[in-house]
Amino acid sequence: MTKVIYAKYPGKCRVCGGKTQRNEEVVWQAGGQGVTHMKCHIAPLSDNAEFNKGVQDVMQWREEKELFGTEYAEQLAMEREFNEQ
Repeated sequence: MTKVIYAKYPGKCRVCGGKTQRNEEVVWQAGGQGVTHMKCHIAPLSDNAEFNKGVQDVMQWREEKELFGTEYAEQLAMEREFNEQ
């Protein structure tokens, strides 16, 4: 059984491996299977979390490129990469 809920606690998406925030709308999987981002649940990618993270990064970069332009989108991507290490 799955339900769409607002996360009570921060967690980790079982599809992409990314962080879920408190009060974020997520898909909850019964039986201790964890939660999934809405984006990941709608368009599941792969069982490989590292691959999914790369796809998520590309999708985010494209969205930011459209909103802010290429230069700023690249700067944001580099900042995120630096802060993850």
